[in-house]
Amino acid sequence: MGEGAFAKFDRGCFVFCIFPVSNKKAAMRSLFSLLLVLLLLVQCTKSEDNPSYQEALTGDCAGQSCASTSFVIELTDKTTGANYISSNKITVPDIDIRNTSGQQVTSNISIASPDDQLQHVVILPVPDRSRFFLRIKNSLVLEIAYSSRISGGKSCCLQYEITGLTVKDRSYTFTKTSNGYLIKIKI
Repeated sequence: MGEGAFAKFDRGCFVFCIFPVSNKKAAMRSLFSLLLVLLLLVQCTKSEDNPSYQEALTGDCAGQSCASTSFVIELTDKTTGANYISSNKITVPDIDIRNTSGQQVTSNISIASPDDQLQHVVILPVPDRSRFFLRIKNSLVLEIAYSSRISGGKSCCLQYEITGLTVKDRSYTFTKTSNGYLIKIKI
């Protein structure tokens, strides 16, 4: 092959270049430039499986209201069957969530009675960790652990999918509801 060809064999070394070059240094510069352009083109592709955060703020997802996934926790006295929250006059300031290091996690906790069957329950958004401690009146500490993943596919409203939930040293039940998960714990 002559000078100016697309491939140049020089002392057993194969160099691919776009433009005709007269030395190895220029060939390597051309190769590096080509690889850089290809890398930039590959990085600019968008995934259509899940909307990005920016796409959620603009486009089809703009203005859409999504309910967050919540834990609804019902606490029942195991000997009397009475609602622990109402019988002990627990209020929101009496409840906090701690991480595994013992630091308080800021969360939007509420006590509510969402329907006739669920009275005086603790409602909190699913923390973005796999284990937390629910502390009530500095005396009762419940260790709650679970596995989670974000689900929703192409939907703008991504939700946590919770599996493998456990409450350490307590009797409990765990069920999925329309906007989260109901955890009934006997104390």
